[in-house]
Amino acid sequence: MPEIAEFAEILGRLELSTWELEWQDHAACRGMDTNLWYPERGASRECQLAKAICHDCPVKIQCREYAVSHQEQWGLWGELSLKDRRRWNQERKAG
Repeated sequence: MPEIAEFAEILGRLELSTWELEWQDHAACRGMDTNLWYPERGASRECQLAKAICHDCPVKIQCREYAVSHQEQWGLWGELSLKDRRRWNQERKAG
């Protein structure tokens, strides 16, 4: 029965996705307005506030790793912009 096999595969991916995102339960930004992490260009005040919240977050590294591995093109993740994440990832691979 291909339907059962397909369902099992989808269920397995869902379980992996849930586990993969479990770190978000411990994020300093949990429950906050996510728009803060997607500031408009030139909105330095909002950007600084978001980075300040991220700075001492216990899952900052997991957040960065998630953004890099999922090729997030927008927003601040783990205190880093897209440009900063690219640099961070290159440094991490190099050293």
